[in-house]
Amino acid sequence: LDALDNTHPIEVTVKHPDEIRSIFDAISYNKGASVIHMLHEYLGPTDFRDGLRHYLKTHSYSNTDTVDLWRSLAKVSGKPVEEFMQAWTSQPGFPIVRANFSKNELRLTQERFYGNPTHQSNDQTLWQVPLNAPLEPALLTRQSGQWATEQDGLKLNSGQGGFYRTAYDSEHLAALAKQIRSGTLAPLERLGVLSDSIESAKAGYSKTTDALNLLQNFKDEDDNAVWDVMAGALNSIRGIMDDSSLREAMKPYVRKLVVKQHTRLGWKPLKDEAYFDSLLRPTILAMAANSDEPAVVKECLRQFNEMKNPDDIDPDLRGLVYTTAARHGDAKTFAKLLKLHDSSALSEERTTLTAALTGFEQPELIKKALSLIATDKVRLQYAGYWIAYSFMNRHAKHHTWEWMTKNWDWLEKNLGTDLSFNRFPMYAARCLSTKEFLPIYQAFFEPRMSPALERSYKQGIEVIQWQSAWKDRDLKDIQQFFTK
Repeated sequence: LDALDNTHPIEVTVKHPDEIRSIFDAISYNKGASVIHMLHEYLGPTDFRDGLRHYLKTHSYSNTDTVDLWRSLAKVSGKPVEEFMQAWTSQPGFPIVRANFSKNELRLTQERFYGNPTHQSNDQTLWQVPLNAPLEPALLTRQSGQWATEQDGLKLNSGQGGFYRTAYDSEHLAALAKQIRSGTLAPLERLGVLSDSIESAKAGYSKTTDALNLLQNFKDEDDNAVWDVMAGALNSIRGIMDDSSLREAMKPYVRKLVVKQHTRLGWKPLKDEAYFDSLLRPTILAMAANSDEPAVVKECLRQFNEMKNPDDIDPDLRGLVYTTAARHGDAKTFAKLLKLHDSSALSEERTTLTAALTGFEQPELIKKALSLIATDKVRLQYAGYWIAYSFMNRHAKHHTWEWMTKNWDWLEKNLGTDLSFNRFPMYAARCLSTKEFLPIYQAFFEPRMSPALERSYKQGIEVIQWQSAWKDRDLKDIQQFFTK
């Protein structure tokens, strides 16, 4: 969201009460938490703690403003906290830092990161960017600067505490890839290099094939958090490129990528296994199942067919089993899943079953799932999940758009005051991102605009633009990469 032009600062003026619903989002919550974490890294844990103590003691039994916190932290740490934080909380967006290394000199340049290529280079916003690396000065405060260093493979933003992306030149990235292969980069550093490379490619700052070539260095990866980024990258390519031949070409690649961890982890928890291995297992098995690994698909279907009640399946793998059964299932499978859904009293279990019930390929089952939303089988607080999951099903997304537009009055009447309602434009935009869909999207939502929908609607336009631009720019190269 913060890579879009239609985002908002953490601190934002509310002009209409309905806007509040669109402001309580990932920017307020996740970015808000992230910049506090970044400040903690910048000050160090001791000064951060003592600054909080000073703030609480100084302002006890009274009201405060944001700057009161910054001043307390500055007084204790001796650092310019107010100047450091002002841009991060009062300005929208975040920077991308370009790193170019040559002859023992590192040149860094910052600019605002835009997901939509049409908005790039139009913004002169600057941040005080913590480099989180053995460099002095420790902040990039201007548009560009030079640092002397002999380390040609220097990783910026150590620990990923800084709220920014880093784009390395090809030689620098090759040096980092060598460290990844040798295992000398810690998991958070590996995650950061890969995530920054992928997101930069999506936005057109680099080529997607550069990110995919970097991914080749992760064949021995065993960290759950890094695998989340790997899986997310491949899912983004599969979903946004939306090309049948590409999907088929990716399957053997993914099967080969996961085989080492699949062999190591298997289906059942190992004795004294690490907690993060327990989290990694569902990711690996899901990637294998979605790539039609025969043994994994067969085991999923066996567990589903032999299941008498949900407790027969490991709760960590239940979603995988259900969705795989749906992808390969029929009306009988749908009926069994629906019966489980109707009899479950657990919110989490119902949500897991919703993902499966909206995951069928057959048009008649897709329409049946959609027809349940406005009935008493689906509680109103779960309707958003049914719509979001239906949009995510490539076989169902056009049916879902048709259902949503036909039932808009019902949705507005029953969910219009719910926080999920203003997200519906984005659900459609993320899954139907083609230039041909954009005028259809605009024609439907513009006559129905309201303060609660406006930001989400405009963000949806940008998402359609940047995702379709990514496809136009890189699809051919991505197809060639996976075919080879």
